[in-house]
Amino acid sequence: MAEPILPQNSDSGVIKYIPELQQFVYIFLEEYSPLQGSYKSLDFHTTAASIVHIDENYINQQRLQILKTQYTPQLIQLILESDFEYGIDSKVDPFVLEQMDINSFATMNWINHVFFENIDKPAILIGVLRLISRLPHYYLYSQCLAIAGTALSHENTEVKECGVRAFENWGNLESLHTLEHLSVSPPWLQDYVNRVVGGLREVYNVSVS
Repeated sequence: MAEPILPQNSDSGVIKYIPELQQFVYIFLEEYSPLQGSYKSLDFHTTAASIVHIDENYINQQRLQILKTQYTPQLIQLILESDFEYGIDSKVDPFVLEQMDINSFATMNWINHVFFENIDKPAILIGVLRLISRLPHYYLYSQCLAIAGTALSHENTEVKECGVRAFENWGNLESLHTLEHLSVSPPWLQDYVNRVVGGLREVYNVSVS
């Protein structure tokens, strides 16, 4: 197949000021703009910001697809094989942190996908909850809160407990706001929630509403 002919006008702005994007634009045209055997032309007068935006979306989507199709079985296997002990890294921790270093946004979306795809498999849910509860604070995304929040209403008691433990480990105001009005069973789990809430109120000097 013939290669696309790219504009050579150096006054376009894109090639002149961010030449490192030229290779990406070539790939973008080749993989996403075929039009009846030819290539859809790209307006090189598009602002650099727009090109970068396209680049980020492309990277995130491609990385997420790779994680879903190539790494999900390995993640689940590691979760099921891991012994999650507090203060000790499990088999799954370095594996996921490596993916986070590559693309944390796509990786968190992937973990979110794995959790909800296995909502009827407590062993996997517990592993995911223990995993995200140990992530460094700068990796906390809305997906983590959604996963742990969903766990609080799960029918499995251990899944619910791991959801509470995740919020306890994060120990932020979001944790307090989520747990302070939570009602769960059995009674021992409610007692645990109350202790966590009491500790967070002391940390943040928040009185009982």
